[in-house]
Amino acid sequence: MKLNALNNSFSPFQWPTLQFLTEVSLFVSVKGRDLLQKMACSGIPDRSKSNFTAFVNQQNEYMKKQISFPLAITICLFVLTVTLFSCDTLRKNPTPTAQSRRPNTTANRRPGSAPARRPTNNRAASSPARPTYSRPSGDYAKEIPQVVEVARTYSGTPYRSGGNDKSGIDCSGLICSVYSEIGVKVPRISWQQSEFGTEVGSIQEIRPGDWVFFVPEAGKEGYVSHAGIVTDVRNQQEIFFIHASTSKGVREDNLFSTYFKGRFVKAMRPF
Repeated sequence: MKLNALNNSFSPFQWPTLQFLTEVSLFVSVKGRDLLQKMACSGIPDRSKSNFTAFVNQQNEYMKKQISFPLAITICLFVLTVTLFSCDTLRKNPTPTAQSRRPNTTANRRPGSAPARRPTNNRAASSPARPTYSRPSGDYAKEIPQVVEVARTYSGTPYRSGGNDKSGIDCSGLICSVYSEIGVKVPRISWQQSEFGTEVGSIQEIRPGDWVFFVPEAGKEGYVSHAGIVTDVRNQQEIFFIHASTSKGVREDNLFSTYFKGRFVKAMRPF
């Protein structure tokens, strides 16, 4: 059983080579043994006692030379055997190429680790990189009373997602429609509106004509889901804005009311 296991551990190329080298090693060993036996059997009775010591030393030197030859042959055969086995092993297991070691950057990627992206349009490649917006021809501060007046004409309009007129309108549609009536083109989508213009530094700096934005849940970060136009600032605790409520339609509410105070995230001054 041990012999079979040993036989199975060598490849078809390695086993005949090992047998050949073993037979050569045995041949050299046998020849060296016969040489030593002949030297031991060679008689020295004819030698005088005075020359006996010199003869023994001469024979010892001759034996060392004869023994070193088969030993050197055996070492060379052993090195040759190891070399042949190594070459055969390397042939079976080639070193991986540079291409196979190249990391797959796509696979290393962890799932969900990509940053959040804005909604994209499949036709973006054929459309301009940025929509063309306009601004009031004069000083925006002088246009604010007209903005507030037009916005209040929408009061009572029912809420309709995607709506743009008085038959039904949503919050971002209200902003877009009001400014459209005074000849100014602004973004239609709420998250685009939240990046349009200059951000107001603090609540104390909010004034009529500014846009206010809210998130869905109070006290939590999130995407902008609601927007309105500031219509009246009475004091630091009464800042009214007009918006399209999903349940009550277009109406004005106080920014500091319980519902909106916790959801308010930013204010923008569009012009």
